Amino acid sequence: MDSFLRQGFVIISQAVDSDIIERVKQELQASQLSGRAGARDLEESCDSIRALVASHALQKIAEQLLTAPVSVVRVLVFNKGVDSNWGVSWHQDLSVAVTTQQDLPGWKNWRVKQGRLHVQPPVAVLQQMVTLRVALDDQDERNGCLCVIPGSHLFGRLSESEQQDYIEQKSSVSCSLQAGDLLAMSPLLLHASSKSLNNKPRRVVHIEFSNYQLPKPMAWAYR
Repeated sequence: MDSFLRQGFVIISQAVDSDIIERVKQELQASQLSGRAGARDLEESCDSIRALVASHALQKIAEQLLTAPVSVVRVLVFNKGVDSNWGVSWHQDLSVAVTTQQDLPGWKNWRVKQGRLHVQPPVAVLQQMVTLRVALDDQDERNGCLCVIPGSHLFGRLSESEQQDYIEQKSSVSCSLQAGDLLAMSPLLLHASSKSLNNKPRRVVHIEFSNYQLPKPMAWAYR
């Protein structure tokens, strides 16, 4: 808990049983993910992902890190490998998916992505969120694991120039994981990943949780 608050991330070894990981991988192999960089809402067609998202173990971890009951906000699957080799530059995760647009102070940049309404909420909302990234494959710098800048989440939403200062002045950490490991991180933590150098798969189930109560009739888009 102290490490998460101070650094903005923590790695939990073997947080998910290997048989669950194998079931998810088998279902993804038969899904439409092949050749795509990622997908939303795969839990609607993949029973194993839906069970993983709803698992007591992950909910308990999220609740311990946020010290309150949580709701699932969004689920993504990232797929890096031979047919979808990609990298992403340094950034913060600033958008959330909701059901209803409202004119509220601090809520901005409303847009629809793949049929879901997204918005950038106030920093206070993002501070009440945690992302749990479940590694489906072993991952390190050779196949594009996530890199983070510890402590960068403490300063809220960073401008482009502020981000650049952090990138130039602070050391990054490569989050090497084994299949079944879990990376918990703040959405405000600066993070990036490079392309795979060895074309070995690097698949991740990315689950966002929040303990923030949205004003009605707005609700989290996850269903």
